[in-house]
Amino acid sequence: MLPFLSYIDNTTPDTISDWIRWLFSMLDRGAYTLLEFIYKVFYNVANATIFSPELIRVFYSRIQLIIGVFMIFLLSFSLLQYIVNPDAARDQKNGAGKLVRRIIVSLFLLTLIIPLNIPNVSAPAENERPTLNYMMNTHGILFGMLYKFQESVLYENIVPKIMLGTVASDDNTDNSDTTGGSDDVGNLSYVGNDVSKVVARAFLRPNVVDENEPYCDYEDPNDPCPNVACPTQVYEAGYSSESPSISGSSIMAAGYKASCTPDNNTGTIYAFSYNILFG
Repeated sequence: MLPFLSYIDNTTPDTISDWIRWLFSMLDRGAYTLLEFIYKVFYNVANATIFSPELIRVFYSRIQLIIGVFMIFLLSFSLLQYIVNPDAARDQKNGAGKLVRRIIVSLFLLTLIIPLNIPNVSAPAENERPTLNYMMNTHGILFGMLYKFQESVLYENIVPKIMLGTVASDDNTDNSDTTGGSDDVGNLSYVGNDVSKVVARAFLRPNVVDENEPYCDYEDPNDPCPNVACPTQVYEAGYSSESPSISGSSIMAAGYKASCTPDNNTGTIYAFSYNILFG
């Protein structure tokens, strides 16, 4: 089987092979960097606070006043019509029953978008995630729940989990220096790294001893996976690391030409099987 179609790559590292790998790795690293940037922009825009809670409250109060005046005018005009023409009140399409239903629906929708006044709800601290009650106090029930859902999707890295079928780094939910961590919500340094890292791992795989045996992740260099041909080089590339600072481009930069001489092999081989074409 060709090296770029197999998990085992016994190609002997040389100048030509290194150059080919370098060329394709530069293309991949550029793509990963672009992917990280696009995801960072997406994350930043989705979490941006364009309007302050005070401005939103003023806006909703004025909209509420305009809608209220309009509804009173509409109700008064309809009542005058029914007085002049009583038969219109019994009309199934535009009669009094239809008018009452429209008023009830309008009041219900208005209630959903008007900011609430839930007591004992304080604004979140600088590095703290906002609560659902706070979001409903500032954006109303409907938009408050939608904003909270959006914030949870981004914080829990739901997009990588669904699109790429993987569980993103658990470090994103602890107190370390990660994006979305409870102590550093606003840090955008590592946004997008999980996505690019998963993509890179799909095309840069550790060279294994037996393709029929599974590859096992590890983070301890003193306890390497027995099926990995070059465990030290794989560890040094950060391939199995869940650190948020590790990205697809950093894995590719460290691993595209890493090599070793395994115990069960007489020559030097690459530490990773690099799927350059599909990558």
